[in-house]
Amino acid sequence: MTHSSIVFEACRQGGTVQQRRAMRAGGVAIVADALAMIRAWRARASERRQLSAMTERELKDIGLRRYDANLEINKPFWRA
Repeated sequence: MTHSSIVFEACRQGGTVQQRRAMRAGGVAIVADALAMIRAWRARASERRQLSAMTERELKDIGLRRYDANLEINKPFWRA
């Protein structure tokens, strides 16, 4: 049995105040991590949309070829 499952079971059975706080803090951390991941995905998708709208000259200015830009643009939002 893992530590987290022991704490969860203790909380379910009316564990100590410290155990309940630890369980709540773990839940908050999971939600915070999920929100951070969603923000990163949205930012990545936005950056790829901006990249797709660039002209050949703008791409050249930042040191990219259209081929390289298309490789990045066509990645799924969850892939860095």
